[in-house]
Amino acid sequence: EPRSTVVRRLASVELRQWLGVALLGLLLAYSLRYVEIDLLRRMDAFLYDVRVRWFARETVDERIAIVDIDQRSLAEIGRWPWNRAVLAELIERIFGTYGASLLGLDVILAEADESSGLAALDRLARGRLRHDRAFRTSLDELRPTLDYDGRLAAILRRHPVILGFHLSAGAPAAKSGALPPALPAMAEQAAQLSQWNGYGGNLPILQQAATGAGFLGAPVDRDGVTRRAWLLATCDDQVYAALALVMAQTFLDSPAWQLRFAERAPWQTASTTIEAIELPAARGLLRIPLAAQAAVLLPFRGSEGSFPYHSAADVLAGRLPVDSLRGRIVLLGTTAPGLLDQRVTPVGEAFPGVEAHANLLAG
Repeated sequence: EPRSTVVRRLASVELRQWLGVALLGLLLAYSLRYVEIDLLRRMDAFLYDVRVRWFARETVDERIAIVDIDQRSLAEIGRWPWNRAVLAELIERIFGTYGASLLGLDVILAEADESSGLAALDRLARGRLRHDRAFRTSLDELRPTLDYDGRLAAILRRHPVILGFHLSAGAPAAKSGALPPALPAMAEQAAQLSQWNGYGGNLPILQQAATGAGFLGAPVDRDGVTRRAWLLATCDDQVYAALALVMAQTFLDSPAWQLRFAERAPWQTASTTIEAIELPAARGLLRIPLAAQAAVLLPFRGSEGSFPYHSAADVLAGRLPVDSLRGRIVLLGTTAPGLLDQRVTPVGEAFPGVEAHANLLAG
């Protein structure tokens, strides 16, 4: 062959090799999240969603039950929010009548309940009727009945209940209600977690009475689909755990979970990259591998209805079979369309948020 032809062929081979190396480097950079390739990200998401739907078990997990504030409950009991006396009775029914082992609330109880009129009566007692001894005596006798928040707090102190709260970001930061105690100091690890500067917590009297609390939020991918959940997050440099993680720790009676870190690189004195959470339990160590920002893929069991649902109205009225919740973990949430607790997921475009928590907890 002519020398020029050989040179062209060698140059062509060398070019293909360099293109291959460049492509491999680009794919490695994408897999390590150093660069973002929108087409590959969309393909990854599409293939993941297909895989989730194909391999979903589509069976019902009886270990966890959902007490649903559904449309029928709103029609029978009244619009949400219900007064705290009703909520106290509902929680007492879940434990006392039906024997649940643990309850998690996918609702936030942020404001004082004044629906009984107690606040107005107190204003009268401090004002025009402050010298009316009979009125003040009657009010003191009625107070325990009319103090709906106090009645709910008393119920929370008697049973293992985990409350939910929201984390938010903004300038200025919106902060309301009370947060649970933060997790032990994790200064080096906090920077790896999702960062928030605001929150919507529960009424202090209720937060103090509850067994614990966990945050409810989850990341939404760029296409608007919820595929993952954070297990840990940071608010004002304090670290908090997700509702499902707090419930798992409580149910397993685990004294404390531990963080495990990735093996250090040769140039590092120590590794601070969070790799997993470990929960000691009677059945052995439960290890939860984590991705970036202490996130996990939601282990969807199937489409909506992968856990038994019971209408809150039926629970309050005592219409359920007596063993419906016996020994089960219960999540209280809503599927009522007007309360807007629905998410787009790989297994449904209007998937109830409470069932997303159930899937995470089950996993």
